[in-house]
Amino acid sequence: MRQAWSFTGLLFFALSFAPGATFHVPSPIPFVSPGSAIESGSVALTSAILLGDSSAELGFQAPPATTLFSLVLTVALSTGAYVFWDGTIVPQKRTELAKSKRVGEVKEYLDELKEADDRQAEKWLLNDWLVGPKKKQPAVPFLPKKKFNSGDNPVLFSTAIIMVPVLLAAALHR
Repeated sequence: MRQAWSFTGLLFFALSFAPGATFHVPSPIPFVSPGSAIESGSVALTSAILLGDSSAELGFQAPPATTLFSLVLTVALSTGAYVFWDGTIVPQKRTELAKSKRVGEVKEYLDELKEADDRQAEKWLLNDWLVGPKKKQPAVPFLPKKKFNSGDNPVLFSTAIIMVPVLLAAALHR
């Protein structure tokens, strides 16, 4: 495994061997991190990497424990937020909307919309609510016909929006 070194990194590496050379690096040297071979003084390993010696390969190195902890924490919090949203927020808001459609602001709005002749775009958009419930086809035919399989599910929609470019990139990469 060869590492790419920038000209600046090579220059600072070469200057570090000059007698009495002391200099301050204003910004981090590309591809050199704290604890790396240059900082820790392992000149032989650093030289081998710079010269492209394949016998000096380091192999797989696991990320630091703090990085792994951060990743696990992010996944756990995201999962917890989704479970709370799906199990609590969505049913609560659907109940509120159903009540408002029967007796409330939404019912008044729909009644007003039924009588209006100049609001065709709104009528088209809210046609399902104006006409009444009817049997709908699932949004994604190969998924089970459950409550989440509807076109207005933001999680399903977001997943589709994310997966389309990923699948396209994977197909074009081959």
